[in-house]
Amino acid sequence: MWGKKEIVIEHTARQSERISLALPIQLTGSNLFGDVFMYEGWTEVVSQNGARIRLKQNLAPDQEITVFCVETGQEAVARVVGRVSSKSKQNVFGIVLSNSEANPWGINFPPRGDSAGAVGRIVLECLACHARDLAYLDGFELEVLESSESLSRFCRRCTDSTMWRKSFEPIKYRPEDDETSAGNAQERRK
Repeated sequence: MWGKKEIVIEHTARQSERISLALPIQLTGSNLFGDVFMYEGWTEVVSQNGARIRLKQNLAPDQEITVFCVETGQEAVARVVGRVSSKSKQNVFGIVLSNSEANPWGINFPPRGDSAGAVGRIVLECLACHARDLAYLDGFELEVLESSESLSRFCRRCTDSTMWRKSFEPIKYRPEDDETSAGNAQERRK
């Protein structure tokens, strides 16, 4: 028994699913000097409780900001958790929403237990009311969606079965685009 150590590994479950999704956002707030700012950026990953965001400007940990999602027209107050990484001229930060009921991304996240038996996970949009849900699909549902590009499912907002399609066509955002457009602006000035 001497020399044996028991190692306990704790697994912490995330509070909600995370979705890799590039949504254009606008951030407003005030800096340490009280100056009001408005920055534009993108989400990289969204969840029911927060996001990983990318922007050119710098933010401070614990800074309170208002996040406006351009795609949905919704806003929420958030707190900067901290810097995730820094690449070229873009900064990446983690944020957490202050109000757990806020939904600036416009996506209905299912309870964590709904994923049992699923073979696919996708954001779907109701064709009738444009509600967006994170959906777990079984093999048959996924096959129908891929072949016909739509799927019948129950909509909580419409309170009826409606047709749904894939939502959020991937936005091709590349940090090089910012540098290329800056280079083109310099060329035009010459």
